[in-house]
Amino acid sequence: MARKHQYKLIINGGYSKNAREYAFGSVKGVQLLVGPQKATVIIPVRSRLSEEDILSFRSKVFRDAFRKVYLVHAIEYKAGLIPERIDIFIDETIYTYDKNSPNFPFLFSMLDGNVNVDETWTKIIPVIINIPKYKMDNDLRMSAVFSYLAAQSRKYAIDRFSNLWTSMNAYYSYLNKCYEQHLKTHYSVPEEAIKKLSITAEADLIGAAVWQVVEKYKKFKGKEADDLWKGNYDVEKYLALLNETQIKELYDDSYAFRNDSSSGKEKYSLLIERAESFNLPLFTYLLFEYPYHYRCNYFHGNKSTLILMAYNDSEYYVLRTINYFLETYLKKEIPKLFADDFWTLERQEKTERYIASIKEGKEQKRFLEALANVKNANEASKEQRDNNGNA
Repeated sequence: MARKHQYKLIINGGYSKNAREYAFGSVKGVQLLVGPQKATVIIPVRSRLSEEDILSFRSKVFRDAFRKVYLVHAIEYKAGLIPERIDIFIDETIYTYDKNSPNFPFLFSMLDGNVNVDETWTKIIPVIINIPKYKMDNDLRMSAVFSYLAAQSRKYAIDRFSNLWTSMNAYYSYLNKCYEQHLKTHYSVPEEAIKKLSITAEADLIGAAVWQVVEKYKKFKGKEADDLWKGNYDVEKYLALLNETQIKELYDDSYAFRNDSSSGKEKYSLLIERAESFNLPLFTYLLFEYPYHYRCNYFHGNKSTLILMAYNDSEYYVLRTINYFLETYLKKEIPKLFADDFWTLERQEKTERYIASIKEGKEQKRFLEALANVKNANEASKEQRDNNGNA
């Protein structure tokens, strides 16, 4: 049997504690050791690779290991890993590279500053270590993580918004995926029938996410929606005057009285009036509806993206408020997606009630009947299994 070759990549002197081991396909015993601004990667494979093979990162096992190192470092040490020197050991031969080496550091990370996460994010690390690459690339939870982390190093507010909204998009899309998976696994709904009980339009997905916070949302269409948004100029002027302390207060206050429409009216009368015109509490208006309006303008090309901005432009200050709401909420909510008990029966039933609320007339009746039939069939099947077990 051919002997294994050991490849060791040492970043900034390396680290020798808390080894995390995993398998990449048939490659067993890959080890990652990550410390503050340093790391060691150990990969045993049977193939004989040159330094060029490694530095080209054509081998997916090396690229995957580096991605995991950068992610773990960002979460564990709340900062991007910045390589100053990389040593590569191929068996007993060592090659050294630094900032004077061509193409250094060979893989370029988008995480190059401080990262706004807390200890709850560490529960994501075991998933990062053990998830196969193809699953990580297609996991909506990881998409939310990647975009959130990428936002941390964005210099400009418009770029931060782009990443934060992409993270939010992945977040509410994952909620819908959980809803559909529950239909499939708990109610045994066939794949072809799931879409009839689900939602696909993005505005509807956002509404479902709103209902997880507070069960209140109304979908506006066409001219009615356009007329509502024309009245938002006063909101922009208001948000543009807020300093950082006031933005934090607005978030905390609106979250605290998200279920009480009478609270906060004296302090935030203008904002609450606008939120109520959308049939929303202030918190979900500023977290979902208002940013979604910005998202549509910029992402659809309805509004030119910002390439110049003065230090006192109102749009900068509005985006600062939007970004604070998105970042603060996602920082708290993203780690929850990785809990085994994240999708509860309560969450499922909220989504069911929401979908029923946005349908009208016969369409609503058909949805409720179809859902009832699914549940009744599931109960009958369960009862039959119980009877067979007791026979």
